[in-house]
Amino acid sequence: MNKDIQLLEELSLNVQAALKTRIYDGWIMRFCKGYTKRANSVWPLYVSYDDTDEKIITCEKQYETAGLPCIFKLTDNNADLNERLEKRGYEKLDPTDVMTLKLDKNSFDTITEGFISDSTLTDKWLSAYCGFEGIRSSEVQKLIPDMLSNVMVETLYCAVENNGMTVSCASAAIERGYMLIQNVVADPDKRRMCFGSAVCMGLLGCAAENGVHTAYLQVVQSNTAACEMYKKLGFEKVYTYWYMRKK
Repeated sequence: MNKDIQLLEELSLNVQAALKTRIYDGWIMRFCKGYTKRANSVWPLYVSYDDTDEKIITCEKQYETAGLPCIFKLTDNNADLNERLEKRGYEKLDPTDVMTLKLDKNSFDTITEGFISDSTLTDKWLSAYCGFEGIRSSEVQKLIPDMLSNVMVETLYCAVENNGMTVSCASAAIERGYMLIQNVVADPDKRRMCFGSAVCMGLLGCAAENGVHTAYLQVVQSNTAACEMYKKLGFEKVYTYWYMRKK
C-alpha cells in the first residue's frame, strides 16, 4: 500500500465531510443525501481483513437502504477491488488527479490584490460559491453549510474582489502541514481573466503564515483548463482516484 496516497486520502477525508459515516473493516461508507460522489461513496482506505465480496454486498445493501447508488472511490491502492467491481458490472467514472506543490517560506509571499480571507463560512462566500457553481436548489444551499460545519480542522474561505464585486472564490483546510485547496470557482463571465488563478495565489500566500509545507488539490482530468492552470502554478500530479458505479 502506498502510504503517500493513504495520507492524502485521509487528509481529504477529514476536510470533505459527509453528514453520516459508517466504518466497516477498513472501509469508510459516507452518506450526504446524494450531494457529490465523494460524500456518498465507499472509501476503502485502510487494511481490510474480512471477505471482500461479502463486504461489497453489505455496502450495496447499506446504500440501497439509504436510497442511494453504491459508489466506490478508488486509487491505485485498490487494484484488486477495482477488478472485482468490474466483474460485478461496475464502470469507472470521473478520473481525478491529486496534485501537490512543495512550499517554502519564500513561496508566494505577495498576497493577490483584492484577496480576502475568513476563517469562518460567511453568507457572502456561500452566495458567491453557489452562484458561480450554478447551484439553485435551496435544499443543496442549506446542505453545504451543514457539511462544512462537520470539518474539524483549520479552514479558510477566500475570495478575490474586483471593483467591489466577488469574481472568484475558494476554500482551504490545513492539517499536519498540508493545505487542501478546493471549491475553486470563478464568475463564468470572467473566467478568462485569471481570477481563479488569483484566488489560488492568495491562498498559497497564506500558506507559510499557517505552517504549511505542502499544498494539494484535486482536479477532474476532463477539466483541461483547470489542469493547465494548476500546472502553471507549479502543482504536479501524484496519483489518480476514480469512482466505480454499477452500469
